[in-house]
Amino acid sequence: MPCDDLLTAATRACLSVDLLPSWYDDDWVVLEREQFHQLWLHALEAMCERLIVARRYGEAVDAALAVVCTEPLRESAQQALIRAYLAAGNRFDACRQYGGYRRILDDEVGLEPPRALHDLLPAQYRRQAIRRLDAPDRSSRTVSATGRDNGRVRV
Repeated sequence: MPCDDLLTAATRACLSVDLLPSWYDDDWVVLEREQFHQLWLHALEAMCERLIVARRYGEAVDAALAVVCTEPLRESAQQALIRAYLAAGNRFDACRQYGGYRRILDDEVGLEPPRALHDLLPAQYRRQAIRRLDAPDRSSRTVSATGRDNGRVRV
């Protein structure tokens, strides 16, 4: 599955442009803008998966991070990012991402990560990620998906 030109600067620039950004009054524009936003999210997630298959792990992480930064509670984006970290052999980053997502998801909506995300990491890694988050040394803070400083550790 070739993807030599999949994540070029031009592709990312095209996907990052807002649809009719100065139009606010028409309902149809809001719907079209949301449809374009969803298309952008799905395209980057699919791009991440194709880049993993092509063993272009750094670019796969970049594609998934673009979605996670835009929609931090999006489960499919978190799954794509954790898969990219694991494919690259970065278990620590995968654990950190899982633990951070678990915390934000609990803080924002009171949910646990979905089973599919849970099953990406072996149990020992999940336990380590959770233990790190619950450690009393809170040397740094993280900002929740809504922008509120919640005093939680970023691991």
